[in-house]
Amino acid sequence: MSLVIRPDPAAPAGGHALLELPAGTLAETEVRVAVQESFGERWLGPDGWQRERHGFGPCPVQRTTHADRIRIGPEIVDRIEEYTPLRIVLGVVAHDVIWPDSVGPRAGAAAAGGIRPAGRSEPEEPAPPAPEPEAAPQSPPRPEDEATDPAPGGRRRRGWRMWWIVPPAILAAALAAGWWWLYAREGGDGADPEAAIRTTPGQAVSAQPGCSYEALRSVAGGFVVVERAIRRCGAGLAPDAALRLVEDAAAQGDPAALALFGALYDGAVEDARIERVIGLSFGDDPAKAAEYYARAVRAGAEGVRPRLGAVCARLRGAEGTLEKGAFDDFCG
Repeated sequence: MSLVIRPDPAAPAGGHALLELPAGTLAETEVRVAVQESFGERWLGPDGWQRERHGFGPCPVQRTTHADRIRIGPEIVDRIEEYTPLRIVLGVVAHDVIWPDSVGPRAGAAAAGGIRPAGRSEPEEPAPPAPEPEAAPQSPPRPEDEATDPAPGGRRRRGWRMWWIVPPAILAAALAAGWWWLYAREGGDGADPEAAIRTTPGQAVSAQPGCSYEALRSVAGGFVVVERAIRRCGAGLAPDAALRLVEDAAAQGDPAALALFGALYDGAVEDARIERVIGLSFGDDPAKAAEYYARAVRAGAEGVRPRLGAVCARLRGAEGTLEKGAFDDFCG
């Protein structure tokens, strides 16, 4: 009975992982997850590594024909460095593992509380003072310098030599202002409203008012309203922020968010607004698409069942283990 740690394909930005055990290993419907660093025997807690044991969760157990699966998030993944020897306790069962390098923290998040051996820090020796540079020999002043230098003390005034920078600077500013005026004029009625903020999909985008993760997560009315706001923001919303919003809603079992995840994994379906304009797109994975479509149908999503049927038709007769398991679990 071995524990396998995999990256969560639903979170390509990192910060999430799947803990998989052979099917039937866990009898509970949900378990708490405790993580201990093997060498220092410290436990991972909400504020980092500590001496007292802490259990995250409870986390629901996802069951397939071939595996019992538990999904963990950034509160655990963002704090563990690759190749760290760990003991992971799921409920009452403990497993000794090495944290893989394929599972990393969320993009932009540091692995806080890194594991390092405790020891006495040695004081650093002060660096020797750098030798002072030798003074360059002074050249005698030229007659023309003395004649044109009105400053007291014989010091030469050099500000007049900057006069030639002013005309190019003024010219550059005038060109920039003219370009902006022409761009704004052409971007009036009938112009593409996203032209000024569109970037290559996957790039970070300059903030558009009301189109940040913090702003959209506080929108009232459920994910249906949030999804409309996501689509309205378009390229003004970063892909990672859009992913976090969908993840948050899917974790709560929202049918629209689950259906959107299914579409993102379904290579036969393209949501152009989400995938091309915002840049949030996954690879074709019919097994994951079937899972999310099936969960969306169970949650009450409308119009998803035909998509589930189309994905199941692709999975019928597949040879891969994951595809066979998905067909048995979600297409029966």
